[in-house]
Amino acid sequence: MTASIQSVINSIPKVTHKIISSQKIAQKFSLNISLILRTSERKNFSSLARHNNLSYRSVYITELEANDCIESAKKYLIELICSVATKGKKGRLLIDFTDIAKPFSKHIPDVTYDYSGSTKRIEKGLSLGIAVWSNGIISIPFNFEKWLRKKDAGNTYKTKIELAQELILAARQVIPFDEVMLDGAFASKKMIQFLDELNQKFTMRIPRNRVVNVGNKSFQLRHCPKFKFNKNRKFKTICAYYKGFRCYFTAHKRKTKNTGVTQFFQSYD
Repeated sequence: MTASIQSVINSIPKVTHKIISSQKIAQKFSLNISLILRTSERKNFSSLARHNNLSYRSVYITELEANDCIESAKKYLIELICSVATKGKKGRLLIDFTDIAKPFSKHIPDVTYDYSGSTKRIEKGLSLGIAVWSNGIISIPFNFEKWLRKKDAGNTYKTKIELAQELILAARQVIPFDEVMLDGAFASKKMIQFLDELNQKFTMRIPRNRVVNVGNKSFQLRHCPKFKFNKNRKFKTICAYYKGFRCYFTAHKRKTKNTGVTQFFQSYD
């Protein structure tokens, strides 16, 4: 384990120097990433410096330094994706939002309040929409958007669906991919219509209480008679209409400690 970490630490300066034009800033980021890997305490500048017997000033990265390298880092990651992707396997684009908790933050910019999936509560922190390319073996995050609640964003407020659409459009301009994968929070008519107009293949989770039309009848997915499983069957796919769009729906039977749970996914091709 120690050897693998040391290998990463040794390779970081080479990578960051490719990403960031300024050698001084590249060295500072290399040091910062190395310290994060080696520090068992909280990952703030004070802890990084104290745990590794360094001065606070030597590890501190200003907001200006961070902003200067963001576009360079994106460019490097996009070039890396294009070099890995092949015509036969273009990969998939994953869009997901995550919350980085900052409950005691007073001066960090763009801190907001958002629902945290890990704590099941509204938490103070950074809410980020992340765009990740993956071919099933390699996963490379290459872009992100910050989400702010309406109270914090004011007239610039955008929904998460709108931000996800912006990330998809931006990705289509710079990297190859065959399919977009999304969480169940995006299973809305607005998102499906957007993807339909782009003629974009997608797969996303969908809440099991959503109503679909099968023939001339409407059912909640969990009550749809076509999703009745045989004893040993693990999944089943049907074709139905949702919000006026013809989609394929797949139900997967997942077992938990206490009971069986059926998860539903929808796809469009």
